[in-house]
Amino acid sequence: MQKNKYLTLLPDILIYKGFSRCAIFDLKQSNHWFLPNEWGEILMNPNGFLAENLSVKLPTSSKEDIQNNLIFLKRNGIIDFAQHSSLKDVPTEAHILNYFTETCSIGIEKSFNSQFIPILSALRIKKLELHFLRNSNILNCILVANQLNFESLEIFLDYKYTKRLNLKELSCKVPKLTHIRIINTPFTYTEIYKQLEIKKLKNYSNHELNVKLLKRQENVNLHYYYNKRVHIDSDGTIKNSPYTANSYGNILTNSIDEVVHSEAFQKIWQVKKTLVDVCCDCELRAICIDRRPLIKRKGGTWFSNEACSYNPYLGKFKGESGYQPLNECGIESNKQGFKILVDQFIAIKTNYSNVALELDTNHNLFY
Repeated sequence: MQKNKYLTLLPDILIYKGFSRCAIFDLKQSNHWFLPNEWGEILMNPNGFLAENLSVKLPTSSKEDIQNNLIFLKRNGIIDFAQHSSLKDVPTEAHILNYFTETCSIGIEKSFNSQFIPILSALRIKKLELHFLRNSNILNCILVANQLNFESLEIFLDYKYTKRLNLKELSCKVPKLTHIRIINTPFTYTEIYKQLEIKKLKNYSNHELNVKLLKRQENVNLHYYYNKRVHIDSDGTIKNSPYTANSYGNILTNSIDEVVHSEAFQKIWQVKKTLVDVCCDCELRAICIDRRPLIKRKGGTWFSNEACSYNPYLGKFKGESGYQPLNECGIESNKQGFKILVDQFIAIKTNYSNVALELDTNHNLFY
């Protein structure tokens, strides 16, 4: 044991605490681990933690286990030992400094409505998403949309619409095209061609994990998917996303600038995952792109009627041994509120080994 030495977290290491365990990320090496919450609390101490006091903080762990974990954390570049404690700057909450539109998504039925172009040209768009809902001349639609002012382009479409589409040709003709998401494919895999990432998904998921989000400070506090997003349906209806029901007028009859700047529209821009049921207890919240529609309660908290494929209370993904849906392990989230049925939850937890008792390096969340 390192006497009179303080455990300090190395640069590029981020830790997020969940209900049952913590997730630790190495941004530089693109590695990650899961570890017990007790260890997470120690490592997240901004002043560092005196190594010789670990046995007091971890009374159920043997000295040998503590020493082995220290060796593991040190060898993997997670911690270092310092002679003195040092107060690190803790990032403050991010604030929106302007109404820059981070993402504009557009639904396309048969063709891109050219009437949208002069209206949307006034928006400063960082990322443009095109969602193809039917078979159409995809290349033509993309070339029309290319007249808009945006930095990067991402397209979403069904596998059955790609048979006559040369994806690599698209990359050459549209340099701003950076991502293609194809659903209902025979297999799930990712292909990289120059600047273009082509992700083919056998099964659609309402969320995905992306460690690159950790480099965006605002995502730590705000809901990444909904923050600064506007969606336009194929008929011009203005919404917060392709998957939400609420609408705020039509781009052909209403001022898009007034709608986007309205308090009602921006309400969901301000959502924090710490106020969303289940997400607030999830150690993966900072790297999760969660597309589920959200509903706000009168008290200011949010919930979704759609289930996530990860259960943070058990530390299990859908398909893993021991996974159970939230409603089957005593977790209730609905309009009335959120609660854990303690007896039912404890009964489920005792049926398999506790995932929070040891470091876990088995999952690969990086792609």
